[in-house]
Amino acid sequence: MKDARDLKVYQKAEDLCVAVEATLDTFPAKQKYNLIDQIRRASTSIVANIAEGNGVQYPKKEKDFYDIAVGSACEVQALLHLSSRLHYVSNDSFEEFDQALWEIRRMLTALIKKLSES
Repeated sequence: MKDARDLKVYQKAEDLCVAVEATLDTFPAKQKYNLIDQIRRASTSIVANIAEGNGVQYPKKEKDFYDIAVGSACEVQALLHLSSRLHYVSNDSFEEFDQALWEIRRMLTALIKKLSES
């Protein structure tokens, strides 16, 4: 039986989710039901879809969940970029998040490609 927690991409996504959550605590309260909730849902979606994909038995379904995780990573990138422009996230923090998200996207893309070839 596979455990998603053994995957490097899962570990990186989980670390990102924890770091994002800490950053969301610094956002203004007026964003609680807008950016905060949306970023929180999208960042947890990356982790959840990697875990779910890893847990299914069919490569096609596994690939589909990883595709969704990539989409969620793109969403987090866009929302954090917007948050940076609104001065809710520092440029340095955004750059760190952006690099981590690009790495997660590359890793997921590699997994998807591997599954597509099998």
